[in-house]
Amino acid sequence: MTALLYGPRLPACSYLGVTRDKRTRRWEAKIWDCGRQTWLGAFGSSHEAARAYDKARLWLHYHSVLVHLLTACS
Repeated sequence: MTALLYGPRLPACSYLGVTRDKRTRRWEAKIWDCGRQTWLGAFGSSHEAARAYDKARLWLHYHSVLVHLLTACS
């Protein structure tokens, strides 16, 4: 009976940071940084959304390491 109230479930994604929008049925990528969620965009496939998440994660990791190195050296 719950399925009748809420409609069919969208397929889950196994990629980290990737979800499916219920309204548009597009794949979305989101990432958390310093307690804030950043929306990376909507994509046609889960693979594209996962690539966007990976790029953002690498960028955030690179900058956090750079800041750590700069503060440690000064």
